Amino acid sequence: MTRDTAHCCNGRVPLCWPVDLRSRGLLTDTLHVTVEEQVAMFMHVVGKNWSNRSVGFEFNRSGETVSRYFNAVLDAIGFLARELICIRTTETHPKITSSPGRFHPYFEGCIGALDGTHVPAFVPAHMQDRFRGRKSFPTQNVLAAVDFDLHFIYVLAGWEGSAHDSLVLQDALSRPNGLKIPEGNFFLADAGYAARPGILPPYRGVRYHLKEYRGAREPEDYKELFNLRHSSLRTSVERAFGTLKNRFPILKSQPGFPLKIQVKIVIACCALHNWILDEGEDEYVYDDASWYRALPRSNRSYRDIRVESRAWVLKRDQLARTMWRDKVGESSSVANQATDDMDTEEMGKGKGKGKMDADGPSRERTLTWEEDQSKFMLDWYIEYKKEQHAGFVWKKTHHMKCADALNKEFGMGVTVAQVDRHYRDFKEKWNIVEKALNNSGNGFDVTRCKVTISESEKAKLNDRARRLLSKPIKFFHEMQELFQGTNADGSLAKDQETCMDDGEESDSDDRGGINDMSGYEKAVDIPSDDSDTLPSAKRLKTSPSSAEGGENSSSSTRRSGANRPRPKGMKSPGKKPSKPKSRLSEATEVFSSTMQSLAKAFVEPPPPPPVPKLDHNPYANLWKRLEALPLRTEDKINVGVYLARPECEGMRSFLDASSDHTLETWVYQFVCGQDDH
Repeated sequence: MTRDTAHCCNGRVPLCWPVDLRSRGLLTDTLHVTVEEQVAMFMHVVGKNWSNRSVGFEFNRSGETVSRYFNAVLDAIGFLARELICIRTTETHPKITSSPGRFHPYFEGCIGALDGTHVPAFVPAHMQDRFRGRKSFPTQNVLAAVDFDLHFIYVLAGWEGSAHDSLVLQDALSRPNGLKIPEGNFFLADAGYAARPGILPPYRGVRYHLKEYRGAREPEDYKELFNLRHSSLRTSVERAFGTLKNRFPILKSQPGFPLKIQVKIVIACCALHNWILDEGEDEYVYDDASWYRALPRSNRSYRDIRVESRAWVLKRDQLARTMWRDKVGESSSVANQATDDMDTEEMGKGKGKGKMDADGPSRERTLTWEEDQSKFMLDWYIEYKKEQHAGFVWKKTHHMKCADALNKEFGMGVTVAQVDRHYRDFKEKWNIVEKALNNSGNGFDVTRCKVTISESEKAKLNDRARRLLSKPIKFFHEMQELFQGTNADGSLAKDQETCMDDGEESDSDDRGGINDMSGYEKAVDIPSDDSDTLPSAKRLKTSPSSAEGGENSSSSTRRSGANRPRPKGMKSPGKKPSKPKSRLSEATEVFSSTMQSLAKAFVEPPPPPPVPKLDHNPYANLWKRLEALPLRTEDKINVGVYLARPECEGMRSFLDASSDHTLETWVYQFVCGQDDH
């Protein structure tokens, strides 16, 4: 086995893969770099999270060469992703059919599960608000559908981390070549998604992760039983995410690539994951037309969508009731009576919803906002935001300051919760307006301050959006200045069908500064514990730069030092490695040290001024002898001025070396000569 083949394989990718990339014309051998070495360099980046310099050190290549062939291999895998990431069969999986009474026939037609995961993202400073969601660092929200063999059958990457999972799913379903669920099949989803055609979530507010065993913690009703078995099947997508991130550590850190490349890396890793599970056999291409019928895009109204969602809610109830009766006993009157009692209890809960007891806390009063009050609030937020940094995030303390300013200006007695609610209401309005403006065919009438939208498009919207877009929009410019660019719009989202379509968006990306790496802030350390991964006992090979030391050791990745094996007999250090300091703490330390040095300088007495060094005058003796002569002061000055001339250098030397009598005679002759003139 050659070095290139060994590096390429490394237990992560089949040996036949580089040969297939060459035969299909996706990669070609160059004068100095073979296809095997190109793939090997790519695998070291995504499979070990090595830096560009570390890979160049290992393969004795320059950083430009490593970067060039990394992008070449990434594009090649992007073309293959359309074939590797797809629905492979619509038949019910053996995992379901082999468990009669537990999964079958209740989940017949289920072809997989879908969920979202957060992948760390390296984004420009002005875009961090959109990508910072429930994590403490910027992330991209990745939607993936997985079958029960852990194959990815659909991947949509690039959505901002602040986007809700249901919004990402809506984008995946509305794309021309997006997620298409075959007729009669469905996916399992978590409680973050709503029930809709082809999507079956569990019951909300009911225990979900249960252990099915006999005892006190057995499911007590049909909802808990349904959630238990639903969770047992849906773990496939969680296992797939964990396997993916453990296999490709680059997905657990912030890679130093432009944002568009980061989106491609996620899709490429999913394609490689499928390839590894298939052992590289891709000669068989599934014929979609023979078994798959895509759902046509129709102009359905919002009311039609709600009716279909309600139908799937009823279907879930029917499945859960049947499952519960089969478990307890179909002829058991106790089971039927228990089900009816639970239905009656639910109806009773719905009737009293929103009411409070007399002794309980009353609901906060609804405040009617005047136009000048709303404008003052928006202007306050705009002015306050101008003074903050790029990654600024609104918090409760800021809403409290705004409430104080409103009470001081208008004396309205507004609370923090009311200000926060009013702020969120304007943000939701701007989301509706911005989404309508981004749709093709819609425009904006500047004179009327109104969105121009057709009646057919307006009929697809919900009631609130329809009312908002049917009349002039108040405070449009204030909302635009305050909220523009802060909402997740999915403009960078790509799936396996569109990850290579870059021609139309290259200009807009350049204008947005996505390709300019100078606008990206320094990457932060990502916590090693990820909700999708489990601790792995397998250690990765250390980076060669850290092993050799010297200049290259500074550019090695953070994983290298942590994964280096410790010699036998050496105890682990008792002190834990110190965490990197934040920018605020570093700035605080610099400021405090500066103030301490200034205080010390004020307390200590200033040093004495240095004594100026006088240059030695070679004719000092001559001037002293001249000063001792019995002459008038005017005559002494005239003699000194004359002798100080540059052309009198010879005379000064003569008089300095002469006797006192000679000096006195010359001076009297000089003074008498001047008097004669």
